Amino acid sequence: MTGVDLSDTMIRRARRLVPRARFVRADMTEVVFPDREFGAVIALY
Repeated sequence: MTGVDLSDTMIRRARRLVPRARFVRADMTEVVFPDREFGAVIALY
């Protein structure tokens, strides 16, 4: 599981709730991942 957010606060909160996930502080419209990295993507707000 990977989370992307611009907010350091949201990344800290997410790490507490989902400690096994990977989190990236970035703009989700600009971050680059390898092709076929994910089976699904969910974007909120």
